Amino acid sequence: MYVHSIDRLARNTVDLLRLVESITDERGASIQFVKEGLRFTEDKADHQAELMMTMLGAFTKFERAMNRAASKQWTPFSIPVRS
Repeated sequence: MYVHSIDRLARNTVDLLRLVESITDERGASIQFVKEGLRFTEDKADHQAELMMTMLGAFTKFERAMNRAASKQWTPFSIPVRS
């Protein structure tokens, strides 16, 4: 399975790890994250790739939370206008 980016597959780190494990271990398929250059297969235990995926998943969750907080502070009259 090819996935463009980690943030396209799951919204949080726990779901990401569960999905990748389900795809690789239970279904016997491989998964390739194109943007991050990570590949996971059933027979290959790459601990560095798993660590990288976990960290990137956490950063994705953090970025989503920051965007959500910024969106809540937005008002229709706070649009920057250049002259």
